[in-house]
Amino acid sequence: MVLIIRDVTQEHQALVEHQRTEQEREKYVSLLQATLESTADGILVVTRDRNTPIYNRKFLQMWRMPESLMLPGSADERLQFLSEQTQNSEQFLSRVWQLFRDRPDEVALELLEFKDGRIFERYSQPLRSNGQIIGRAWSFRDVTDYRRTEAALKQAEERYRSIFENAVVGIYQSTPDGHYLSVNPTLARMHGYSSPTEMITTLTDIGQELYVNPDRRIEFQLALHKNYAVTDFEAQVYRKDGSIIWVSENARIVRDDAGGILYYEGTSIDITDRKQTEQGITRK
Repeated sequence: MVLIIRDVTQEHQALVEHQRTEQEREKYVSLLQATLESTADGILVVTRDRNTPIYNRKFLQMWRMPESLMLPGSADERLQFLSEQTQNSEQFLSRVWQLFRDRPDEVALELLEFKDGRIFERYSQPLRSNGQIIGRAWSFRDVTDYRRTEAALKQAEERYRSIFENAVVGIYQSTPDGHYLSVNPTLARMHGYSSPTEMITTLTDIGQELYVNPDRRIEFQLALHKNYAVTDFEAQVYRKDGSIIWVSENARIVRDDAGGILYYEGTSIDITDRKQTEQGITRK
């Protein structure tokens, strides 16, 4: 009988170390997956070999993608499925390859427009390990409602800007201490200025420089603060060349949430012809 005794201490230690490493790996993967699933964004992480993507359910839901396309060996089909949903599939594919292959260091924040009208915000950054780029992480956020709201606000702003610029009456915003914040072209022309900018920069004290009788500015403010608005307030004012015209103003106070005064907002029309007619009738 031959008895063979072999020292397996090192093998046992190696096995224990391997098991510990696997346990740590499983723990890390579980923690990572839990983190990915808890975020509101769709997440996709692709390694350089493109065969082992890491993703969350939100990504699949946002892209309406079958999970079978996330299996190893499906990289090309997966990318084609993604691109076909966008408005410009060729541009989408070109940009993906540009970031993944040609500009691996680049961090990008862009918008993706879909054929069905959705808009995603896409954020992408390189995935590193020990200082080396090993892949790329992508996150997607649905901003469709936000962008549509922004577009509606922009359209509204453009409409009101057009009204402001093209109104047949003078429109202004001014501070209580007598500075114009904004005037439209009609008001500038009414007072003989070549542009709203010239009128705003030239007049630094409305009461003293614009009103023929500065006390009328005081009366205007007293009425405005007492009633929160004034209508048909008539006064004589100077034009740039020193000539005098009659104007009629409607104005209100614009306040902040705390009730403080932000500015006065109003309209002004030239009633010189009417006043001259009235004065002529009175003299007769």
